[in-house]
Amino acid sequence: MSALDVLSAGAAESVLRSVAERLDVELRGHFGPVGVNRDRLLAGVACDIVVLTDVMIDALIAAGRVVPGTAVALGRVDTALAVVAGAPAKSVMAEAGFSPI
Repeated sequence: MSALDVLSAGAAESVLRSVAERLDVELRGHFGPVGVNRDRLLAGVACDIVVLTDVMIDALIAAGRVVPGTAVALGRVDTALAVVAGAPAKSVMAEAGFSPI
């Protein structure tokens, strides 16, 4: 079995593990906050692949830390904000410019 050392966003862990299982590849490394894993890469932690935000990947390409032309989109993460049932509705959503979806 071959192995890949990864620095990855925690949200991508299940996808990467599923693909690795199908390809009979062992994943090693760190899964967690993208900023922490970017900093690990910049600090010299060895890895084969990084899974971060596209903005971070672009910055790492510009800095010569990631090979140009190798970045591919894995998916899209939509994030939403809502008031919890029973909590007082705050006007902060409107004041911040958020609109209902």
